[in-house]
Amino acid sequence: MGESNQAALVREIQERLAAEVGVKQLISFVSHAYDDYVVDLYLYECELLSERLRCDAVQSYRWVTSDEFDAIPFTPADEASMASLLGEDA
Repeated sequence: MGESNQAALVREIQERLAAEVGVKQLISFVSHAYDDYVVDLYLYECELLSERLRCDAVQSYRWVTSDEFDAIPFTPADEASMASLLGEDA
């Protein structure tokens, strides 16, 4: 699409949650190789600018604390991002 990572993040959150966010700093970058492809994940700090979220395109969501992350199953690529976010080794 030729858009920046930040612009893509804003667009995706708008499309999936009908929410507005302000993108702040890049927290981490993780590249994870699967058998047939590679996933590059950029983790940004964001500010939620909308009061309400609409979740028509999302099956489920909930806000969690850092302490609750261990109880949530993540894909291997997401595990590495969460570990980076929490300052742990993946």
